[in-house]
Amino acid sequence: MPGTEVTISTPMAPTAWAVLERELLRANAIACREFFQKYFDERGYLKCVERWGGDDGPDDAIENLSDWPILHALGASDNVLDMYKKGWEGHLRQYTAARTKDVPFARDGMYYKEFPVMFDWLHNGEGLTVFDLQGLSDPDPKYLLLASGGQMGCGPGLDPSADDSTGAESAVSAAAGAGFPTFVLGVVDPTSEVAATGTLNHMAIVGNEAQQNSSTSFYRVTDLSVLTEVTSARTSFGIGCTIALETSVAGAVLSVSAITTAGTTVAIPQDAANGWSYDAGGRNLILNGSVCTALQASAYSVVSLRYDCGG
Repeated sequence: MPGTEVTISTPMAPTAWAVLERELLRANAIACREFFQKYFDERGYLKCVERWGGDDGPDDAIENLSDWPILHALGASDNVLDMYKKGWEGHLRQYTAARTKDVPFARDGMYYKEFPVMFDWLHNGEGLTVFDLQGLSDPDPKYLLLASGGQMGCGPGLDPSADDSTGAESAVSAAAGAGFPTFVLGVVDPTSEVAATGTLNHMAIVGNEAQQNSSTSFYRVTDLSVLTEVTSARTSFGIGCTIALETSVAGAVLSVSAITTAGTTVAIPQDAANGWSYDAGGRNLILNGSVCTALQASAYSVVSLRYDCGG
């Protein structure tokens, strides 16, 4: 009846079949964890001899994680999704670096730009089976873009002169572990700034979005077109306008900008109507109005956040 409010406040014991379903999901998650710990290393690489071909090649390698996204979508632990994503990204790097000796097709890598250098569509389909299901349980993935010269200040006490490379690398690694892979854009000359280049390379690797088939693991300013292509492919669907932040940084100033699909950088103002704002708790950044519309319409390929040291 219109206007009638029904309140259900008496707890009810779950039915036996529901308890058994949850137990089945839990048992499968435990099996996945034991399998992953035994057959994958800390980089997400398979502990195997990389082989080329349709019988025992890259497509068969990632099929070890078949149906893991479905298991997570049905209600299994988030750890299942985390392991799958680590294995997926790891196998892309692993088979990009893997070379053949006799087969000409793969002498420069079995993967190029995250795709097999040569396969029939049957085996391409097998290799993408797991990835194609990721959207069932992870429809709105988030990524970070870190632009840096490789000289990490903002150490203890937000001292701009303090080197905190170790802390920066740990933060990027922790973000990746929490489900936020990081693209690293290095404003640096690799030939003369060796230490900074090493820091940026390591950050790109632990951020789980290292550049492939390049002399540096991070993206250089001259690689912006490649970076735009990669990030556009990552964010072309399921785009949200709320960005989860790490813990707030006291005394730091936040700047937000975007890169258009034409490669132009535009500043995004702090504006609750047509810019960015914080949510009530200060732990999420919200893109509002025309800015959100532009992002969802793919007018922006990258949105970047920058914290400057205070003082």
